[in-house]
Amino acid sequence: MNPDAVEILAFVNQTTQSSSIEGGKVDQSRIVLTMSEVDGGWSVVNAIVV
Repeated sequence: MNPDAVEILAFVNQTTQSSSIEGGKVDQSRIVLTMSEVDGGWSVVNAIVV
């Protein structure tokens, strides 16, 4: 296990609006982000939609 890296599962709700869809549409996504500590902060090094 690497103490300088983490994996995060993010749940993302994204609303889109269009003149052809009344009230808009919600898309739900799950994304696994792999992050590494770089210079005292965290950077995303990989992203996978699951």
